[in-house]
Amino acid sequence: MTMKNKLLLSRIYTPMLLLVLIIIGTTGYASAQERSVSGVITDSENSPLPGANVTIKGTTTGTVTDLDGQFTITVPSDESVLVISFVGFIPQEVNVGNQTSFIITLEPELTALEEIVVVGYGAVKKENLTGAVATVNLEYTENMPTANTAAMLQGRMSGVTVYNERTQPGEDNPTIIIRGQGTFKTGKNPLIIVDGVESSFNHIPASDIESISVLKDAASAAIYGVRAANGVILITTKRGTNVSKPTITFRYTQSWEDVLVAPDLVDSWEFAEVKNSENANAGTEALFTDAMRDGSDPDHFANTNWFEEIYDISPMSNTYLSIQGSGKNVNYMLSGAYLNQDGIMKGTSARRYNFRSNIDFRASDRIKFGLNLSGNKRHIDETLNDASATNQGLNYIIRRFAFPTVPVKYTSGDWGWIDGVYNTTGALIKNPVYLAQAGEVITDNNHLEGRAFADFEVIKGLRLNISGSAIYNASTGSRFSPTNTLYDANGNMLRDDIHNTLSNTNTTWGRYLQENLLTYNTQFGDHGISALVGQATQFYRHDYFSAYVEDFPNNFITELNAGIKNKDVAGNAKELALSSFFGRIGYSFASKYLIEANLRYDGTSRFARENRWGVFPSFSAGWIISRESFLANIKHLSLLKLRASWGQLGNQDLGSQVNDYYPYVQNINTGNNYLYGGAVAPGIAVTSLANPDLTWEITTITNFGVD
Repeated sequence: MTMKNKLLLSRIYTPMLLLVLIIIGTTGYASAQERSVSGVITDSENSPLPGANVTIKGTTTGTVTDLDGQFTITVPSDESVLVISFVGFIPQEVNVGNQTSFIITLEPELTALEEIVVVGYGAVKKENLTGAVATVNLEYTENMPTANTAAMLQGRMSGVTVYNERTQPGEDNPTIIIRGQGTFKTGKNPLIIVDGVESSFNHIPASDIESISVLKDAASAAIYGVRAANGVILITTKRGTNVSKPTITFRYTQSWEDVLVAPDLVDSWEFAEVKNSENANAGTEALFTDAMRDGSDPDHFANTNWFEEIYDISPMSNTYLSIQGSGKNVNYMLSGAYLNQDGIMKGTSARRYNFRSNIDFRASDRIKFGLNLSGNKRHIDETLNDASATNQGLNYIIRRFAFPTVPVKYTSGDWGWIDGVYNTTGALIKNPVYLAQAGEVITDNNHLEGRAFADFEVIKGLRLNISGSAIYNASTGSRFSPTNTLYDANGNMLRDDIHNTLSNTNTTWGRYLQENLLTYNTQFGDHGISALVGQATQFYRHDYFSAYVEDFPNNFITELNAGIKNKDVAGNAKELALSSFFGRIGYSFASKYLIEANLRYDGTSRFARENRWGVFPSFSAGWIISRESFLANIKHLSLLKLRASWGQLGNQDLGSQVNDYYPYVQNINTGNNYLYGGAVAPGIAVTSLANPDLTWEITTITNFGVD
């Protein structure tokens, strides 16, 4: 190699060598700066926040906290900034500096006044409400040991009354009254909407619920028209979170139920004294003597507290499991629940299985799709005489047809039916304990709800929502009453019930709803405008079938084809259609002066054509006085608002009978058979008169309030 070539190579390699050394040095410096830091994220009460997002500002590098709120992340330098965020909390930025460990506390994002409240077909800030709307604080209710979620409302808000008249598990649906009864004939319970679908508290576990809003006045409920005469309860269920790491929730509660207030029943001698006084007033001899008080003859003169015999402490368990999370453009929430409840009344119990699936898919920044599915299966065991206090219910029988002088069972082991004065009175009691275990009454109910929706942002502030929902419910019932021979304490037969009977029922119903909503929200300067226009179509069908037969070979074969006498079948079907158009417009100025108007136009198949449609308006206004300058310096006054509303609600449901689905049409009923030529001939007849002039029941509500 010549000297010239050596000089040329030297000129080429020397700069390259320097460049390599610079790169190596820079890399070594970067490696020296890059390091891991860790920490824990909590709320203001020092509770860990699992699933909180931790990212490095200006990069896509990030992680989420674990179940203990802890995280570890690699930062490129001391100048790095961590961005901490979690749903419902104010995001926070933290400079890394030379620290290696962090304890970060996030503050709640919303104040009580900024809380978002769900209202009809929308949501508003609580401070901007002009109607009477109440919300339920669910913080302490999720783990309440209750079989029906409606019990969570009891005593938690003004103007809402909740009470239960039944002790039958699975059918203990509390009655809910919002500011009194709003209709003449259709009961007291309000309309319950779960994720946009008309439903019931009996179909939803408490742990699935995200929020509950109660619309009390006409201004708030009028947007739901004919279905809102008794108020509206809006329930929103939980949905998927925005963190990729799934959040798993498991809850198990075990509780025991007992009678809260037991009746003070007379004992056997008090009962005897009343009967003796009754006879004395009638001028007849006393039935009972003092010798009957010593308890020496329990077969003929017992001292039975029938209430204590029929009621007992019973266990109830609730198991709940859910998973929430997100994937690429998909948020999901899946849950399952199991309720196992033994009734406090003997012979009663219920089992319920629930599932729920809420899926949200974001196709783009402006297009979103969703699918909600939920359902439950209930198995209910009842007594032959139900658990109600109405005529022939066991509670009614205890106070009317069960004497304390009769034992539950005689010493011979036979059921007790008479006391020692039977030969004089001839009175047989109805033994509640026997009735609680005799025969078989079973109900199996299957319920399925589904809703699919698409949401489009047409332009900024203008959204179109299209949805369709369906509900299907199938219920089968079986009631078997066995044969029974009644004996006295000495083994003498009192009565022989030789006919055993079976009744089977099958009920199915479905409701289908299609809705189109167009909403617009904008703010310019001190002016805020919100508007909604919607259309809805609903169809409902109900089918019922029953079969009855008597005289089975024994009390163990309980299928219909085993009976041989008095076979009978019955059935009916009914349909209902409803079409609606509705709108709402709201205006606010300077976040102090609020006005809102609603209008609903409903048409129903229940009325004649000329009476079919009804218009139901409402108006409301609010003035947030606390934002006026003359109250600005009062530090302890966070909100003072005056509000007023007026509105009308329509009701189409004027009764509960089959004919009330077609009250304006003359009905001809089958089954009115008659004798003709010595034989039974099938007949039809008019059994009630139609009223073609029936129209809407209208409730007018005026409301004033101070918040």
